[in-house]
Amino acid sequence: MEKEAHPSCSPSGASPPSSPKFKEELLCPICYDPFREAVTLPCGHNFCKGCVSKSWENRRHACPVCKENSRLEDLRVNHTLNNLVELILKEEGRRKSRGGAASALCPIHGEDPKFFCLEDKELACFSCRNSKEHEGHKMRPVREAAADFRAKLGNMESSLRDKAKDFGAVRRSYESISRHNQAESARLERQVRREFERLHQFLRDEEKALLARLREEARGKQEAIREKMERLEEESQALLREALRLQADLKEDDVTFLMTHKNRKRRIACTAEEPEAVPPGMLLDVAKYLGSLQYNVWKKMLDIITV
Repeated sequence: MEKEAHPSCSPSGASPPSSPKFKEELLCPICYDPFREAVTLPCGHNFCKGCVSKSWENRRHACPVCKENSRLEDLRVNHTLNNLVELILKEEGRRKSRGGAASALCPIHGEDPKFFCLEDKELACFSCRNSKEHEGHKMRPVREAAADFRAKLGNMESSLRDKAKDFGAVRRSYESISRHNQAESARLERQVRREFERLHQFLRDEEKALLARLREEARGKQEAIREKMERLEEESQALLREALRLQADLKEDDVTFLMTHKNRKRRIACTAEEPEAVPPGMLLDVAKYLGSLQYNVWKKMLDIITV
């Protein structure tokens, strides 16, 4: 839970509202500036509304400090914190307007700060050094402390620049990968199209060959059927003609009828044969063309596949 600051107005040594320790409580943990539109998460931590909203863009909504899950709807405006920030900023504005050296005096004792407290990370005067609040604290003269921190800050600046170079190098790597991927994507797309065109052409050729065989077989069967039908038609007509002759013979007188009986019987015997039954194999063999079609084509396709 974020600590609440309770500034004291008593002269007993407690930090006044403008002390550095108090002002630290009014800094956003993300931007390290005074809160702007301070909001509080369910876990109790406070942030600038803009900072926490931006930190949640394209990532899990969780508290940046304790990582507890949260939602945008859970943000609550912290009016008390916003009012405190406004008061502190106004006070600092008035101090700066009064000018120069006066704003650098110890806010408690009104003396020039000659030391820097390493524990509390704040300026201190002679009276502060001997006060109970700073009892046992390590103090450094302002000049030495400033020099040390400037040196550390210089190292940090150099480190940040080196790190920025590292980030730049990684970014350039991503840029190189991006350009490579774009070129490779175009090349692969062309290659994929060529490979599929080979497969499509193979399937078209197989389809064409299979249909050609089907049409050839269909033409052969149709020709055989046509010849059978023509022969049956001729035999049918011959039988009808013989039936007409028999009809005429039935009208002859008895003597004439019996005189031609021998030849008539021989003639009728030649027409007594039964029609030939439809032989097997006249129908198209469906299984020959559709049975295991995909499997057979796949087996042939293996010959053109290159690993």
